Amino acid sequence: MELQDPLKILVQRHGVNTGTIKYVVTGMKYTAVLLQNGNIGVCANLGTTVGPHLTHFKHLDLSHRAHRILAVAYFNAHLNYAEGGTSVGDIFDVVAFEQFSSIVMVGYFAPVVERFTSSGIPLTIFDPMKEESSISPEQEKAAALAAADAVILTSTSIFNNTFADIMGATHARAVHLLGPSSLLDPFLFEYGVTSISGTRFGTHDERVLEMIESNLGTRAFIKLGQKVTITAP
Repeated sequence: MELQDPLKILVQRHGVNTGTIKYVVTGMKYTAVLLQNGNIGVCANLGTTVGPHLTHFKHLDLSHRAHRILAVAYFNAHLNYAEGGTSVGDIFDVVAFEQFSSIVMVGYFAPVVERFTSSGIPLTIFDPMKEESSISPEQEKAAALAAADAVILTSTSIFNNTFADIMGATHARAVHLLGPSSLLDPFLFEYGVTSISGTRFGTHDERVLEMIESNLGTRAFIKLGQKVTITAP
């Protein structure tokens, strides 16, 4: 059965209220939405040019990547501040990866790869946008996903519309969504995701938006946020 685009479902469930938005900023690497209540949401651009215009929300077209990025940043700001079922810390604080025999990472996370390497835990990595020697050929991804018992998946897969296909291609007993673009919403557990690790920023911390507007990336602004993980029941 073909899985539905989670962004379409979020729009159907929650709608988009532009009146809750204070303003939008975009840089070369990220887009951020600041809500009137001070909540901040971000989404990586991955080479897509995003215009910081609220008219994109009024005429949201999820067939366009720029609109999808805006939508993820918007829902990131709305959803990532819920307190229920969260734990503070990164993915290694909540997941014991030693229990898995075949771990696949889709989307290259350098700090996470370093932790796996230093721990001596084997990891198969795919990312067509990176040129690291440790990355496997893209044509091997389908077979690796089918054989994996754990998957670490970049949350940018939601905006680039590969999330549903990847989830449909794996039977892994554990799937961990990861990255600042993560939507900390238990709704994604319905797809078979078992944990979601994202970032929660302090309210009204406009330093985050200033960094993004200055074309800085994750390593610059992540220190201003708190790493948060939610896990499936």
